[in-house]
Parts: sequence; C-alpha cells; structure tokens
Amino acid sequence: MPSKIITHISSILLVLIFTNVLQGANLYEGLDIHADQATTNLITSVSRLSGHVELKHFGKVITGDNAEVQSNLEQQSQRFIISGSPVKFVQNIKQSTMNAEAGQLIYEPSKERITFEEKVSIFHKTAETQFQVSASEVQVQFYLEQPSKLDISGKPLLFSHELSTRKIQIEADKISWDASSETVVLYLAKVLDEQVVFSADEIIYNFNTGEISAVGEGESRPSYRFDPSAKKQQSP
Repeated sequence: MPSKIITHISSILLVLIFTNVLQGANLYEGLDIHADQATTNLITSVSRLSGHVELKHFGKVITGDNAEVQSNLEQQSQRFIISGSPVKFVQNIKQSTMNAEAGQLIYEPSKERITFEEKVSIFHKTAETQFQVSASEVQVQFYLEQPSKLDISGKPLLFSHELSTRKIQIEADKISWDASSETVVLYLAKVLDEQVVFSADEIIYNFNTGEISAVGEGESRPSYRFDPSAKKQQSP
C-alpha cells in the first residue's frame, strides 16, 4: 500500500480514536471502516473515502462506493454518510436479519440511528415477523443493537407483511413501525388482504393479533370493501 494512503488512513483512525475519548469508547467499540483511497482534514475533522468502502460495527455491515465521515463533535455527533449504486446494509444478530439497499445512508452511532435515502428497499425478519419495505426514505432506530423503530416516508411507499399463508400489502403516505408492540401506524393508507381492501386516514395494524383499527373524517372515514381485482394486483 502506498505510504500516502497509509498516512491518510492513520489520520482517520486518529479522528475516530479522538471521538472515542470524548464520547465513550463503548459507542464506537469495534467500528472499522476501509476503502481503496482516503483523505482527511484534521482542521475540519472531515474524512472522505472512495472505492470499495466497507464499514463494520456491532453486526452491521455497510458497503458502498464513497463515504464522508464528519467528526466535528462541537457541531454534531459523528456521522458516516455512505453512497453507492446502491449502498448495501446487512445485519444478522440474535435471530434478527435486516438487509437494505439505497442510494445513500447516514449512520449516526451515538444516536443508534441509520437514515436510508433514495430508492430504499428493506427486508426485515425475526422469529415473530417478516416484512419488506419500498420507499424514498426510511429511518431505522436501534436499541441494544436491534432495529426497534422504523419511520417510513416518500412515494411510492409499499409495505408487505408476510404471513404464513399470504401477504398483507400496504400502500400509505407514511408508516411508523414499533418493534416492542409489533404494530404499524399507517397514514392515508390502504391495506390489501387478498380480495379485501381496508382504507382510512389513520390505521393501526397489530402484527401479533392481526387486528386493524382506524379513524378518519368525511370521505376519508374507514372504508372496508370487497374487490375481486385486488388479489390480482398484489405482487407475488
């Protein structure tokens, strides 16, 4: 490896070490990032990496084409902005699997948060549930390294919940999923269950019980109808 690249990578490691001292090493313990090329500015605390970027941290593996590491803690917490065609995310931990692709993601370790942007697709599976998401932006909040909450927005927004015998398809303007309660809150939503279509301004869908509750006003009051063509429109 050229000495220039070694120098740049060493500088990046110094920035990360400095961050650990300020915020507590446990937040960044085991964090490792590599690339073919890297530069850093010790005044601005901004580092840029390109070519086969790979970040590993607490079971999370992120790969992309380019990355920017912002480490100025006086202005904000440390952020890793990674882009690619696409950027990929994989986490396999404690019977929980999440795979995602996007145009860009922002990883903030101190906030235990990842924001996926641009043509986002996510697959998540646990012992209890399994679903897929397609949207323009998804923010994933982690707790004890596990995905604990998803805030999903942007069109087209599609959410597919896998049951043992069929899929429940959801179209909405915005969706919030909470792992602790196994519920999704849907806004301006339509739920397709084979030939049944359920729509309302706001819908709460409980994964554990299968129960759906809804509220709305005027023409957006909860609507439940039988539609023989709906099953054909659902993706396989």
